[in-house]
Amino acid sequence: MKKTLTGSFFLLVLSYLPLQAQDHTVTGHVTASKDGSALPGVTITVKKSQNGTTTDAQGNYRLAVPGNPTLVFSAIGFASQEIVLGSRAVVNVELIASVKVSTHIYSQDNWLESLRIIN
Repeated sequence: MKKTLTGSFFLLVLSYLPLQAQDHTVTGHVTASKDGSALPGVTITVKKSQNGTTTDAQGNYRLAVPGNPTLVFSAIGFASQEIVLGSRAVVNVELIASVKVSTHIYSQDNWLESLRIIN
């Protein structure tokens, strides 16, 4: 009897594990906050993993994700955003433009930062 209960419990645990590891698909649309235009080429990654994708020419994306991850949205010229997925299957994002300009002046001994603008 004890072996049967132990074996049954073991099978129950093994059958539950795949349910926890299954991926689900999240989709969405990424736009610029300034004018609402679609942003192609935005990188979307699952935080602390190498799983990711990029938006298409219309700013749309589709990504298989495990569990309840944090998605990181990043693009050149825009501030990155991190969003906890929760139970959502669709996540639409507006990225805010970010300008970082740095000009350096060279001296004989080292580089001197002369101007830094961060918006």
